[in-house]
Amino acid sequence: MITGITYLGFGILTLIAQYFLFQKMGMPGWKGLIPIYSSYLLFKELLSTRHFAAYAVSLVASSVCNSLVSTGVVTAAVPSMILMGVSIAAAILALILLIQVLHRLSRSFGHGAGFTFGLVVIEPIMMMILGFGSRQYEKVVA
Repeated sequence: MITGITYLGFGILTLIAQYFLFQKMGMPGWKGLIPIYSSYLLFKELLSTRHFAAYAVSLVASSVCNSLVSTGVVTAAVPSMILMGVSIAAAILALILLIQVLHRLSRSFGHGAGFTFGLVVIEPIMMMILGFGSRQYEKVVA
């Protein structure tokens, strides 16, 4: 019970922080509250829409390949191994793209690689630091 309340409170704080983060970036705060749309906007602002498309496709490909193997739809050994390889490669691509956008976000608020690592490992807490902190957003180009 207490754990559930703690998670709920933490989630609400994270949403509020994302609201303020988007406002600092010059966008309406409500756009930070919509899950896929907020990711799209971060990629659009910090990298490009092509990067977001590659990120989304790689996440879907990884999920589909993983599901095909884990549900037993594909039972032969070789196709299963190929699908798992595709799944792993797609997940790695998605992680690389996510790290790129989080690093740009970190640099846009005047932080470095250490803060980027924090965003990758404990994103909700680091988003609260960005959203509630005093640092201002300055778009970093390449």
